[in-house]
Amino acid sequence: MGNYGALGLIQSSERPQREYLHVRELGAKNAGTTVWLRTRMHTSRAKGKQVFLVLRQQESTVQALANVDATTSRQFIKFLSK
Repeated sequence: MGNYGALGLIQSSERPQREYLHVRELGAKNAGTTVWLRTRMHTSRAKGKQVFLVLRQQESTVQALANVDATTSRQFIKFLSK
């Protein structure tokens, strides 16, 4: 299934060095950079070759967009929409 799909529970067996950002801290200063968020998917809506996601972290939300391109497959977009 590639690098996505139904994964096992996170039980602290691995400790990757990631610095997570809170959704409410996102802003113009993060434009063009990669950030790590720990959220849950609130809603998703597929439209053609793209999917719109609303990601929620406590009372804060952010909208994300994923579309088919050289690094993102149509199957992954379908997975996100479910």
